[in-house]
Amino acid sequence: MHWFRALRCIVLVLLLFATGRLHAHTFTTLTADLLSDGDELSLTLSLQLLDAMAIIDGKPTSAGNTLTTTQLRHGSERIRAYLVEHVRLRVAGKLISGVCPGYVPDLLSPPKPGEPVPEYLPDRLPFLLLWTLPKDTKAAEIEFSLLIDVVGSGVVHVNLHQGDKTQSHYTNLGGTVTVTLRGAPSAPKPATQATAPAPATTESTAEEPRITSTSLTVGQLLQLGFRHIVPEGLDHILFVVCLFLLAPRMKPLLIQVTAFTLAHSVTLGLAMAGIVLLPSRLVETLIAASIVVMAVENCFMREVRPWRWALVFLFGLIHGLGFAGSFSALALQPGDFARPLILLNVGIELGQLAVVAACAALTWWMWQKPWYTRVVIQPVSIAIALLAAWWTIERGFGL
Repeated sequence: MHWFRALRCIVLVLLLFATGRLHAHTFTTLTADLLSDGDELSLTLSLQLLDAMAIIDGKPTSAGNTLTTTQLRHGSERIRAYLVEHVRLRVAGKLISGVCPGYVPDLLSPPKPGEPVPEYLPDRLPFLLLWTLPKDTKAAEIEFSLLIDVVGSGVVHVNLHQGDKTQSHYTNLGGTVTVTLRGAPSAPKPATQATAPAPATTESTAEEPRITSTSLTVGQLLQLGFRHIVPEGLDHILFVVCLFLLAPRMKPLLIQVTAFTLAHSVTLGLAMAGIVLLPSRLVETLIAASIVVMAVENCFMREVRPWRWALVFLFGLIHGLGFAGSFSALALQPGDFARPLILLNVGIELGQLAVVAACAALTWWMWQKPWYTRVVIQPVSIAIALLAAWWTIERGFGL
């Protein structure tokens, strides 16, 4: 029967979702500070707390989970080996072997036997990597092929510091950054009667700015926003599915999606500006709870009421903070705020429209059937509510 085939199709889609990555907001931002000192290149890579946990466990972890100092020390060797393998340096196409001495705070102040240590760690964990470069190296390529298999998409922000000059670069996880090395500055010679210091010129400083930067491209920003919905934002996907189920027709669906879009754009912008930021565990728990509310509501409502639009707007504000938890860590260049904010939002909306289009393709022929509510809306909404209820418990209690 038609309804039975439709139900099997929808259940199959839900099972595919449920067996996929259940840990939302796995987008990561890494910061890497490079120092060039003669023939040695050092890189301090700051991992997000959840990224370090993912490397240790070999799988994604739930937002809100934490890592203790003891757990980090037990897993430090695994992180060091992982970074050496996945952060690769090449000079003229030749791979240069590097080492990872370890976690920077422990290197600066090694723990003493019996000394009490704080159990909980900051959100950023710096690890040091070192390479010895061939003589007279002018440029080097650094490939960041880490975390793709466990967290999905992300961005690396690389700063190369040489004297008073800084090169700033962005790349996606899996991408390569090329840095230009100008060697270590030579020590100044003392002035004598025979050798007077050369007069300072302003031409070189005018030609060589103190900070040079490359930004994320239009395509990279759109891709980051889209991928944060499809395929990585399962909770956002299910929220949009809940909006669609009760209102597959254009007008009520458009009003709901517009309210959701405006709301999450507001909080995403405020968070990227550093004005509003909430703990990730609280935000992720509220996002899961919002899905429960929408799914349960679908089981008892037959049409969209005006007050539901206000509820969708409220939940959109919460989801915007969820997006911000991922994107606010992007170190935006001065004066480059509106462009990434707009492009990220466009990418997010394209992802949401893709979800709506997929739902419409699966169900358009059933909308007028008398059994649509009983066979499609209610069973699917119950399944979503149960899954989201488990997420609420998992995130709220850090399971």
